[in-house]
Amino acid sequence: MWVKYFSSFEKVDKQKLKVKFFIGDIQGKHVINKFSTALSFLEKLVPIVGIHESGIIEFKGSKYGVLLETHPVRISEEERAAHEKRLEKVINGIPSNTHFKTIACSRLEPRKPILQYLLDVSCNSNGDKATDLHLAGLYSKIAEDNSPVISWKYYAFLSLGEWKTLAEAQIQYGAIVPGLLKNMRAARLQPRIYQDEHEISTAYRTMFSELII
Repeated sequence: MWVKYFSSFEKVDKQKLKVKFFIGDIQGKHVINKFSTALSFLEKLVPIVGIHESGIIEFKGSKYGVLLETHPVRISEEERAAHEKRLEKVINGIPSNTHFKTIACSRLEPRKPILQYLLDVSCNSNGDKATDLHLAGLYSKIAEDNSPVISWKYYAFLSLGEWKTLAEAQIQYGAIVPGLLKNMRAARLQPRIYQDEHEISTAYRTMFSELII
């Protein structure tokens, strides 16, 4: 035991880091909330049937849509009037009776992924003392900082309507989405359509698990 865990300064420092994390876990600083619910209930919230080429999402009832992530640029007061005109052009470019919704989600704990990353790196340490001490210092500094930090994620959802076939939905996509993306880029919203099913599932999980404004 001594040879494996305490025979060098590097190994001792590594054990100290593990003890600190264990104590923090007991104090509730690394809580992971797990929820379990019936699939039928989840399908009522997000009734996704499949995800097709170009990010077209097929929902129950032969309905289609696309989910976008946006990164709005901060606008100065001097730019506000011109910016509002560009946003108006975005809205006016969407056909009538087309559902379009923007969503802002606040993420109250952006430190958790950073702490997990530092922990993973520490567990795979190459034994360099300076590196381990640096990682331990970073971890302790972030974990002990209790000041509230809020980061934001911005989404937009565009409905393509109800269609009998995927081919019809793709035609509607071609008629609406390129123009919408062009206008959103002109408004400096920096849109990106989610096409990967993991990205889409993560986005919906974020929207339902965080505070939505």
